[in-house]
Amino acid sequence: MNHFAFRIIKSRTLSFIGILLLFALFLSSCVHKVDVQIPSHLPAPKTTPFDKALSDLGQMSLIYGSDLLKIMASGGLDHTGTAQATGGEIPIDIMPMVISALNSIGGNVYYVPFNPDRLDTFVRLGWTTYNGKHVPHVILSGGITQFDRALNTRGKNINFGVETKPIINSPDWTPGDVVEVEHGWAEKKSLAEITSDFNLSELQQNIGIQGMQTVNSILVSKGVAEEESAFTFFGPTFGFKGTIKKVEGRHGAVRLLVQHSMMQIVGKYFDLPYWNLLEDGQPEPDPFVLKTVKQDFLNLNPLQKTLKTQEWLFIKGYDIDITGQFDDKTLFALKHFDNTYQPVESGIDQNTYWKLYCSIPVNQDSLNRRYLYNQLLEQLITSMQQPQPAVHQEIQQAKPEVQKKKKRAKPLPKKETPPVADTKKEQKEPENKAGSLMENETEETPVYDLLIMIEKKEDVITKEAEAKKNEEW
Repeated sequence: MNHFAFRIIKSRTLSFIGILLLFALFLSSCVHKVDVQIPSHLPAPKTTPFDKALSDLGQMSLIYGSDLLKIMASGGLDHTGTAQATGGEIPIDIMPMVISALNSIGGNVYYVPFNPDRLDTFVRLGWTTYNGKHVPHVILSGGITQFDRALNTRGKNINFGVETKPIINSPDWTPGDVVEVEHGWAEKKSLAEITSDFNLSELQQNIGIQGMQTVNSILVSKGVAEEESAFTFFGPTFGFKGTIKKVEGRHGAVRLLVQHSMMQIVGKYFDLPYWNLLEDGQPEPDPFVLKTVKQDFLNLNPLQKTLKTQEWLFIKGYDIDITGQFDDKTLFALKHFDNTYQPVESGIDQNTYWKLYCSIPVNQDSLNRRYLYNQLLEQLITSMQQPQPAVHQEIQQAKPEVQKKKKRAKPLPKKETPPVADTKKEQKEPENKAGSLMENETEETPVYDLLIMIEKKEDVITKEAEAKKNEEW
């Protein structure tokens, strides 16, 4: 009986050894077949969540009738020194990102490059001249001012194992007599913060524009996870280990930071409700824009308040007449827009005007109605210029004054003279491509210029009326 049992154990042991040898041969035969499949990708446009918002900001500048803005950018470097110390963990120069963001806005926003060496070379080659070059209104400066790595680091892990007691009937050829199972899991996460500063300064007066700055930050994460398992069977140990590391792109995060900053600083300069264009961004209105728009409203006279109210109602889609008078159609449209509206002495209160100002939809229909409103307003101003006594008396009482869009570190010149001044020669030169882009700046007469014409003709009408009275007397 004992001899028979020994033969059974021996045969099982030999079978187990044979299986191990076959498994080892199988693994060795697979070594030369190890391969890694790397997916191939074609070039594709780089898109971000701010691409559409930047384009809509340009359309918003047209809908709201903003002035032309020509921006020149400078700086854009990493002021923390991290880029060079870490071998480019963050961009050394973010100016290409700034230029791309400004060019993608469109509308009334133009980027003016600054490269005097290249311009000098082109002039010497005879490709161009110094005349006819556009002079920027403002200078944008800034860059990366803060990078805090490992701002917040957290880790956790789990380990457990099970080991049996020594097995008495274990095979003699095995080095051990226990069976053991172990498993471990670990995770570590860290958080970093990148901050950028940008400021606007006025070119002609060489002074910073109050309130025209942005300081924005973005958080970027990095995480590492490890998991391993091991099995010990009578001595031999088998196991596997997996490690994964995920790092949120620093350069991509900086691009988002730059795009958001350009939206903010251009929106603040134009006093536009740019936050309405952000999908998951700023939920509350910009305090600077809120304060400026409400203060501008208080500085308007009754005629200007009525015209601005009719302007926003008309562009929003209401079928009203541009009369400069708070008529029944205007009153009905305001009540339809805000059922809580209560008429006041000036026609509209400050809070209702603010809600109306921020409610203008940004689409092609609003842009078309902007162009139509400009035509209707010019017709109204033309009719007001007629030397009729009644109209003259209305102008005398209203006296519409020009309200500048920006009251900080301005006025900006409406027409710039080139750096090398010879205006007579400049008029004879053919118009270049850049000049054609700005043709709306010289060909179209702004609405506030038409209002200035009224004030200038007002004195002429007054003198003619007095002369007529003296003649009759």
